[in-house]
Amino acid sequence: MPKTFVTRLQIIDQLIQKRNTGNAAVLAQRLNVCERTAKEFIAVMKSLGAPIYYSRKATSYCYSTNGRFVLQFETW
Repeated sequence: MPKTFVTRLQIIDQLIQKRNTGNAAVLAQRLNVCERTAKEFIAVMKSLGAPIYYSRKATSYCYSTNGRFVLQFETW
């Protein structure tokens, strides 16, 4: 997985927490990718369990519960 992929997931997570992603087109511009790729990032995050929805009122992707997206190895 390229570093830019993980970095972009982290950026999206931060923007979602701030409710500041904008719509898919705006998010794509912020990530320097096409709109389809921005939507694919959101889909990947959803498939990994992130409770993401799009809020028309906030004009942003949001989490339906408080939390953050963490992609790392943990030991126990």
